[in-house]
Amino acid sequence: MSRLTETEAEILSEYQKINSLTLKLTKTIDDINSEDLDKIALTMRELEKKVFLVYTLFKSSIYNNYNQAESNSNPQESHLHTNQILSNPSTNFHTNCPPF
Repeated sequence: MSRLTETEAEILSEYQKINSLTLKLTKTIDDINSEDLDKIALTMRELEKKVFLVYTLFKSSIYNNYNQAESNSNPQESHLHTNQILSNPSTNFHTNCPPF
């Protein structure tokens, strides 16, 4: 049987370290998947609902400010423009939020 050179021994030692770290990582991922995944998913869903609520309030605030500015500039044309926006809101406001 041949003896390992110093370089070969160092390389094998590094492989052993990588192997032990990989095993620790695998165990941690398994623990997260088995225990914490449901809690994380529920927390993320609640956060998504809150963000969507803030988005909706922000959007309505912007619409209100825009509508006020339009009505201050020309009251008769503003009414027509508001009806156009309400009849086709997708032309002005876009979201990538999923429907609830």
